[in-house]
Amino acid sequence: MWTDRWGVTYNDNRTALIHIDNECFCCEEYTIPEGVRSIEDNFMLIDNKRLRKINLPSTLRYMVDNTFIECPLEELVLPEGLTEIPGCMCESCLELKRAVLPSTLRVIGNAAFCHCKILSNIVLPDGLEIIHADAFACCVSLNNIKLPSSVKYIGDDAFYGLLRT
Repeated sequence: MWTDRWGVTYNDNRTALIHIDNECFCCEEYTIPEGVRSIEDNFMLIDNKRLRKINLPSTLRYMVDNTFIECPLEELVLPEGLTEIPGCMCESCLELKRAVLPSTLRVIGNAAFCHCKILSNIVLPDGLEIIHADAFACCVSLNNIKLPSSVKYIGDDAFYGLLRT
């Protein structure tokens, strides 16, 4: 294992982020190194008023549920090659204004962006097939969502509470 100066621990071959030390992690911008394929812990830190920007590697293919729950992220750019957004990935990220989804995305998990109240623009990629329950529930600023024809399933309340125009 290898731990960086911010208290983030990676496995021996540095392909997986396996732990984030709550007491050490204190930066506003963090870069996960290239080569990391999975995030197996979440950035939900006690009193997390810090993490505003995360730079994800192009090699990322898997994230655990709740990856960025309640983080003050302002923007999130997910890498090409990622096919699934985990459940509650950005739930209650109250500062999230913009999320960029990869063209390779096929599944958006339960409550992935639930309660992201100032998220105002998101483009659902062609090829997206599944939008699980509550995925964008209570995203009251979200507007102009165009569902791609590839969508085969939309879970209950996936878009509950969106602003009507």
